[in-house]
Amino acid sequence: DLSEEQVLRRYRLDKAAIAGLCRELGADLESLTGGSHALPVAVKVTSALTFLASGSFQTATRDTTGISQSAMSNCLAQFLEALQRRAARYIAFPPPARAGAPAGAFPGVLGLVGGMHVALRAPSENEPAYRNAGNYHSMNMQVVCDAAGTITNVVAKFPGSCPNAAVLENSALARLLEGARPDG
Repeated sequence: DLSEEQVLRRYRLDKAAIAGLCRELGADLESLTGGSHALPVAVKVTSALTFLASGSFQTATRDTTGISQSAMSNCLAQFLEALQRRAARYIAFPPPARAGAPAGAFPGVLGLVGGMHVALRAPSENEPAYRNAGNYHSMNMQVVCDAAGTITNVVAKFPGSCPNAAVLENSALARLLEGARPDG
């Protein structure tokens, strides 16, 4: 019963895209037991989207979703695993030979690599590894986009103390580029 504008603000996707996600991920998110307390696919999808769109912690999104933190955690894990299984279908680094580079593009450049630190609470295990040079706990993330601003690669698994160069060196992107040696 939310307006299209409210849906976009809350979930960062429109109603049609959310319905498409429900159809695409439905088989993975449906309850195997079919119990009376099983959450519907739409609730799992919108709960996960609420968390991802908010950039907050799971407990903070509980008020918006109306489900417990443990249910939120399960929804999020199921949703992300279902997305990850389909990632190769939708996310791919561009092939080396692409016709029609955008006007003003640098010749032979495939993309822009950027690093960023996403703050997090101090983990209970291996805490020093997550403390970055700014003296706060974070994950060091790498994002690559093409000239149109389309994200073509993301690495989000290294602790904050890991240098940007090490993130790149240990990424699938580095292995891809070393093997292919595309122009640029």
